Amino acid sequence: MEFEAAVAQLNSWMDYMEAALSVMSTSEQGTFEGLSVEEQLQTYKDMETDVENHKTEVDRVVALGKHLVEEAQSGKLTCFLFLFLECCLWHLSVVLKG
Repeated sequence: MEFEAAVAQLNSWMDYMEAALSVMSTSEQGTFEGLSVEEQLQTYKDMETDVENHKTEVDRVVALGKHLVEEAQSGKLTCFLFLFLECCLWHLSVVLKG
């Protein structure tokens, strides 16, 4: 299913970003050990660009999920699948709100 693959890919990227941010915030010198201020700034800019580049992917996953929820509400999908989709969309909204 296209939705499941898109969610899995997005979750994988979000896990990667969460781990990268966690390393930066929890270690004494983190990712920036030995980097100049310019290099640190570039690292932040690269991460910001990565987030911007994934906005389209997030929008696509949300659109796919909403489409499936609409199909479920019209009786085209089973109740179990409908609940699964609702859960996925809720999880995405929680993660994206931070």
